[in-house]
Amino acid sequence: MTEPVVAVQTLALERLLATHGDVGALRQFVDDQIGVLGRTNAAKGSQLLLTLRVWLACGGSKAEAAKRLHIRRRSLYYRLDLIAKLIDVHLEDPKQMMMFSVAMTARRIAGVG
Repeated sequence: MTEPVVAVQTLALERLLATHGDVGALRQFVDDQIGVLGRTNAAKGSQLLLTLRVWLACGGSKAEAAKRLHIRRRSLYYRLDLIAKLIDVHLEDPKQMMMFSVAMTARRIAGVG
């Protein structure tokens, strides 16, 4: 099996955060942006984090995210509404989507969760 080829531009954010990011600062950033999701409770929190990650990976497409998560759209809407309430933001704001994408990447790099 061959590994997929990834363009260097695809990994620019990861490279920037890993090279120049202070792990403590990354963890604080993650906690400030999405930490409440992980603190809701273990099962629901990981479900919400997964939902957010997949929804972002789908570019905000609810239909595609529901398909990838193997759930009904209504379930996805419920999860996204819960995420928005917990974080107290409008998820479809492009600046918020970008911030959450950075936070999810920082979470992975900093080894949070």
